[in-house]
Amino acid sequence: MNEQEFENNQVVDETSYPEATENPNIKNYYELRDSVQTVLQSRELNRLMKELFVDGVNLHSQDARFANQLTHEAIGTFYLDNSRNFEKSQGLWYFQTVLPSLYKDIQELYTGNVILGDLILKENKVEFHVEANYGKELGSIYKEMNDSKFDKHVLKYIPQSSTGYFTYNINLRQAYEQAYKVIMPVLNDEKNAQISMNVLTIELLNEFVNKDALFGTYKGSMFGTFNGIKKIKTKKIEFYYDEETFEYGEREAEAEEDMPIFTVGFSIDRSDIPEKVMNHMSRLTSKFKNCGDYWKFENAILDAAPMYFINRNGLFILTNDEDLAVNHFDGYGSESLSRKECKAAKKSGFMYGHIDIQETLNRFPVGLLNPRQEEILQSLKGKSGQFELNSSSTTSEQTKFNLQYSFEGEETTGKHLLDLINSIYVVTTFN
Repeated sequence: MNEQEFENNQVVDETSYPEATENPNIKNYYELRDSVQTVLQSRELNRLMKELFVDGVNLHSQDARFANQLTHEAIGTFYLDNSRNFEKSQGLWYFQTVLPSLYKDIQELYTGNVILGDLILKENKVEFHVEANYGKELGSIYKEMNDSKFDKHVLKYIPQSSTGYFTYNINLRQAYEQAYKVIMPVLNDEKNAQISMNVLTIELLNEFVNKDALFGTYKGSMFGTFNGIKKIKTKKIEFYYDEETFEYGEREAEAEEDMPIFTVGFSIDRSDIPEKVMNHMSRLTSKFKNCGDYWKFENAILDAAPMYFINRNGLFILTNDEDLAVNHFDGYGSESLSRKECKAAKKSGFMYGHIDIQETLNRFPVGLLNPRQEEILQSLKGKSGQFELNSSSTTSEQTKFNLQYSFEGEETTGKHLLDLINSIYVVTTFN
């Protein structure tokens, strides 16, 4: 198109291209693009094949941990490089484009973050060994976080009848101090106004906030229990319609709901702080009451069941278990975990968990399931099994976890495991 044609505003079809010809030296746009794509694909494929089969560049030769993992005598093994997941994460595009140097520093922080695992089948037992490895800087934070003394008071609030419970024991104060030492220099080196303002805010908060009160209120350690299901009376709204008068409306009706009985507790040094909060709450609403040994919040769950708060023995406990709040606010005593179970929880590192599969299934509310899920659940009820999770002491290089599932019965371990996985998959995915 010449200048005169442009000035006359003649319409030109920009998407029209010459038709392909038999002359190989004459290419239209799409033929040229396909040719370039084919050449690039061929070049990249040749490079990849040379690295793999000629130079021997692969994960087995480049990472000794992966090579060693393949030598384990296990029914299954896995390798997960979290640093690569970080690199490929789509949610970090902002850092990659706007703050590339900060992204690189964070990426280096995650270098060496690799998770290894082995699946081992034994007679009436399945073991899953996991090893979480990390770099020096990140490992120093984990080491300080998990350097915490086990709070033995939590064990007396876990009853023997509990179908599932966990303990989580960390030192949040030490983790914060170490994270501040590791991360703040990285942020200080960033030449960005927004980052600089955030750094200033963090530094001022670090100076002005009373960390003794903050971490004394929540040290980081906690526990939780599941004690089955309880029927509670609730109210629901029903809608009605009269086809003769064309009138419609709504009415309140009584109903029954299944409510899980749970308890969650936190280790604290400053019991006076949650006490102040609850005192103020009681002034704001008559539903919040001080019952002496515990606090009660009326109709907190489904507008029908109360929530209880226990602030004793260096623990702050939230529960909807009335029996715990009214009769066992100082613990279950002889009805708490056995010595053997307490020893297993204390011996574990920062985390311990236990689930009785059979009791959990027997107490599970079938009313929440559709017919298909209920059928699967009923088939599982004949299976008895125990899940136990424990962790090792944390070093600056790694933490080890062991998940063990033991069961009773004559069927093979592999078949039992596959049946269990299939049932869990069906229950959690099919509606």
